[in-house]
Amino acid sequence: MEKKHYMAHIKAPREKVWDTMLSEETYRLWASAFTEGTYYEGNWATGSKMKFLAPGTDGSIIGMYGLVRESKKPEYIIVQHMGEIRDDKEDPWPQNDVALETYKLEDKDGDTIVHIDIDVPKDWADEMDEKWPEALMLLKDLAENKS
Repeated sequence: MEKKHYMAHIKAPREKVWDTMLSEETYRLWASAFTEGTYYEGNWATGSKMKFLAPGTDGSIIGMYGLVRESKKPEYIIVQHMGEIRDDKEDPWPQNDVALETYKLEDKDGDTIVHIDIDVPKDWADEMDEKWPEALMLLKDLAENKS
């Protein structure tokens, strides 16, 4: 696994950024930077199972799944990814392949600094370097312009 960090300064309060980032409707919009049609199943509560899904090119459902290790609105959320979803089935990673994804929302004079820290398989690193900045720009636009 490779550790990656991304950040964005969003001119909106943390609560608004949190809601924009994690509500089902707006999550689909900013997460489309990764794959068009991306969505999640779950509720972001500590201990809950999450699935991050998208339509595959062959019509199947693909993605990742994991557990919310900790969630403290509107400060941070930590998801431990546990494996991939292929052909609509869970395919667990080896136990020692722990992949954490942390969203931290820092208050900065009424604005929000979003920090994303993720562990990614090495062969996904370049794609994440391309997609996360795009996703954060979409999130920024949604949070700053959503009433």
